[in-house]
Amino acid sequence: MFCIAKLIEMLTLQEQALHQIRADLPRVYHRGQVVRCPWTFEKGALMRHLVETHAAEDLELIDGVKVVNRQHDSWVLVLPDAGEPLVHIFANGSDRDWVDETLREYRNRVQDCGTGTGNGSRCWGGLKEFLAHWAAISSLVFSREHLLCLSG
Repeated sequence: MFCIAKLIEMLTLQEQALHQIRADLPRVYHRGQVVRCPWTFEKGALMRHLVETHAAEDLELIDGVKVVNRQHDSWVLVLPDAGEPLVHIFANGSDRDWVDETLREYRNRVQDCGTGTGNGSRCWGGLKEFLAHWAAISSLVFSREHLLCLSG
């Protein structure tokens, strides 16, 4: 109730109707998608891949990985779900086409990283190198099927 009273007070002081104030506000488009991924999906590898493939000044790492385009006042956030095999992707910007295209691009990046195909195949590089090194040190021999499974 207090908010309504303050809104009426503001409209009276501004001598404008609510529709006039709303027309002055910039248009912002915000969309989100959820990408399912297998339980074995390395979300940490995806986050590391995103951090390594973007300039540090364009990143905010508070909740997931947020890639910010300061010139166009837009951003995309990739946020892995803590309890489910999901990755949430949110995009925000003043251009609807940019938001849709960015969601599509990052959905493809997540899917590529999860399957180890395309440009996202580098997501698995650190894990494969670690396992190969570990196998050499501990004299364990992985079968060809295990190595093929790791390489996608």
